[in-house]
Amino acid sequence: MPTLLQIKRPLHILALSVGVVAFAFANVGGATQPGQEVKDVKMIRNPSLAKGGIGIIIPRELFVSTNSEHNELMFYDGSKYRHWIGAGRQESEVVIVWHNNVVKMNAIPKGFQLGGSAMISFNANEIEFIDLHSGTSGYYLRSTEPDVPEGKNPYGD
Repeated sequence: MPTLLQIKRPLHILALSVGVVAFAFANVGGATQPGQEVKDVKMIRNPSLAKGGIGIIIPRELFVSTNSEHNELMFYDGSKYRHWIGAGRQESEVVIVWHNNVVKMNAIPKGFQLGGSAMISFNANEIEFIDLHSGTSGYYLRSTEPDVPEGKNPYGD
């Protein structure tokens, strides 16, 4: 098994992976007693299917665009949609969503609880997510080309 120094993934992907493993242990009884060794840990990757370029992260609340030229989330509050647009689709990015807002790492809101949030990891080929409230997780493959040509606004604004 490689050590942390031998893993060549970006640091934010590593941090997300460590968080997911810790969450899995806490929720499936995998925690060990002091001095007890963990033999083998396997994460289950759940492939998800986006429809029309939209993937569901939290039903009726949080969605992700798999076809956008940027890392993009859509929030629904029961009456209207809001969009969050991040870095370009070729750039890796990790986002934490809490109460339908993106949480900035340097400005954690008062009362923030990780257990009520969702974590989304964007990279060029796929979008991984975990809803820490419900425990659901999965990934969406990104389309090879964005639906909207670069420089065009997909919402007509």
